[in-house]
Amino acid sequence: MNGGFSIAPDSVQGAFVAVGPDHALYVFWYDGNISPRQIRMRKSTNFGVGFGPTITVATLVGTGLNGALGLNGGFRTNSFPQAAVHPVNGNIYVVYNDCTANPCTMTGADHGNIYFRQSTDGGSTWSAAVKLNDDNTTRDQWQPAFAVTPDGSHLFVGWYDRRLDSTNSLINTFGVVGTVSGSTVTFGSNFRITTQSFPVVVNQDTSVFPDYMGDYDMAVADNSFFYYTWGDNRDSNSFHANQPDVRFKKISIPVPFTFTDDPLTAQVTPVKAVHVTELRQDIDTLRSRNGLGAFTYTDPTLTVGATQVKTAHITELRTALNAVYDAQGKTQPTYTDPTITAGQTAIKKAHIEEIRSSVKAVE
Repeated sequence: MNGGFSIAPDSVQGAFVAVGPDHALYVFWYDGNISPRQIRMRKSTNFGVGFGPTITVATLVGTGLNGALGLNGGFRTNSFPQAAVHPVNGNIYVVYNDCTANPCTMTGADHGNIYFRQSTDGGSTWSAAVKLNDDNTTRDQWQPAFAVTPDGSHLFVGWYDRRLDSTNSLINTFGVVGTVSGSTVTFGSNFRITTQSFPVVVNQDTSVFPDYMGDYDMAVADNSFFYYTWGDNRDSNSFHANQPDVRFKKISIPVPFTFTDDPLTAQVTPVKAVHVTELRQDIDTLRSRNGLGAFTYTDPTLTVGATQVKTAHITELRTALNAVYDAQGKTQPTYTDPTITAGQTAIKKAHIEEIRSSVKAVE
């Protein structure tokens, strides 16, 4: 060992290393030497013996210490990056958080969003930022963790999120999965990971900084699942009503939903038991993905050619799916015939099609 050498001077933090399939080495960091602050990178093509020039990956809005977002609750935050390299084509991905106004403490500012950028030329240039959180609020999102599957087909980003609390205080974790096709990454809908919100907890361990909470979360992947850990304060112990724990979630890589008789044709395609059964399975998949239990349905087993589709079946599908929208902090779908009455409302093609569309919108 030669003790290393400096590749970024003075006020830099949050170094993150990624390696490409060609053994190129990429080092990313938060650079506080310049204003506005930046996320920067250097690349080595000789196993770290030497590095190329410094490249700007992202120019940040926030100017707080280490990219602090000024979130309420008295805990420290930062704008450090996480990065990964596509294991096949070598494209480079970076995720980070940033606020939308300077200073981040400005009243009415969105103090934290999650952003994604990609380079398709070995880090020489970078795409525009893509905002990953789809909550459409000014509530806080921060500290992303990032993983790519070994086959390069999917990527995952998880983060802390306050979208479900109108006071912007209680915390959940949310995530999103992206599907990779060449240089195109298509992100699905955000989903809730935690099953219970939790408050800020700081200053319980005198051996660490008093404002420390939940730094250095990580995610990894195989070709079937993502594995994500985070700090979670929901539980109590004999000393505190809420105290920090580490929690873990195994997250399935989503398979696109498909439907029998898609699309349905009014006055031509009858509404069948299989249409309802498929939607039940898909909605329960979404419920599980968003920390909800399986729904209890009338006539749990529908028999093709024997079980007639009832108004209760449609109403239950709507109720089960609405809970997914609630868990994601989104407005519930609008339905044809909002109140379906047994013996009065005919089951229509539109009732199935609009539930299918609403399922697709959050898969």
